[in-house]
Amino acid sequence: MKRHYFAIALLFAFISFNLYAQQEPGKKIRQVGINFSSLNAFGLHYKAGNEKTLFRLSLATVDFVTGDNNLQKHFGGGFRLGFENHVPVSGAFDFIWGMEGGFSVNYLKNNTVYTDIWTMEPAVDVVLGINYTFAGHVVVGAELAPVFEYYYQRAKGMPDNEYHKTDSYFHFGFNSSSAALTVAYRFGR
Repeated sequence: MKRHYFAIALLFAFISFNLYAQQEPGKKIRQVGINFSSLNAFGLHYKAGNEKTLFRLSLATVDFVTGDNNLQKHFGGGFRLGFENHVPVSGAFDFIWGMEGGFSVNYLKNNTVYTDIWTMEPAVDVVLGINYTFAGHVVVGAELAPVFEYYYQRAKGMPDNEYHKTDSYFHFGFNSSSAALTVAYRFGR
């Protein structure tokens, strides 16, 4: 079952690269930035391409949280690959749309009922947003990314510290990390 999800993600990545490779050559653009989502998570991204289409590589939702009296610790991270197309609206204001796919892993250590909880989420999402470019180099944007993902969770339980609970399901829609604000620096050749 896991091979099917990996194959779908890999197929999506190849389609994205193929679409990216078919664009007309133009001014080469690179962009490095940071994304903020759900007030306690951030991600880093790198984009490369031309003025119309950019290849996206993101470190998605890198977060680390420690709870009261060290009773709870949480960390997670992931990556996403995809593309985005820019549609000029006026001047330095662009509408963006695209697709990306990736994988994330989260870990929660909780000293109550379940001691260790692992979650894994392969996902494909649609990217919709707006960008405004200041002085040709500083990009500020907002994105929404409705997601289709498979969620898998394993939890160790007290008192024997064995894996007792497994949960998995498909999800489509928005969650707290579906909306993000972006600040980036753009440079070109």
